[in-house]
Amino acid sequence: MSKEGYYFVLTTNDMAEVESLSNEMVFINKGKIILHTTLEEFKHVYAGKVLVTFKKELPPQLIGKLSDHLKRKNLGKIIGDDKVELEDKSAFYELLLFLRDVGFDITRLLLKRRHYLMDL
Repeated sequence: MSKEGYYFVLTTNDMAEVESLSNEMVFINKGKIILHTTLEEFKHVYAGKVLVTFKKELPPQLIGKLSDHLKRKNLGKIIGDDKVELEDKSAFYELLLFLRDVGFDITRLLLKRRHYLMDL
């Protein structure tokens, strides 16, 4: 419909929802547009990759399932036995849901984005 000049406003914090519905993003603060960008540019410049390090190595049977899940949903990849590189921080929630669903107990993990730590 955008080719015909129609636009819709959707408010969400769910990047998966944004990706499924649009290729542009507009951020509005107090009624003023503060950023208008494409989804790809936003992910590249603003989101950045996230490195998740687990306290212990992931079990081999989990590594295969998790690797398939990450590839299928285009969320990231496994690096070694205790690290996952995610495409952006919105993929972190998807990772947590997957780990919960397979029964993996997360006792401690460390998140890094670019060169600094992120608070959870």
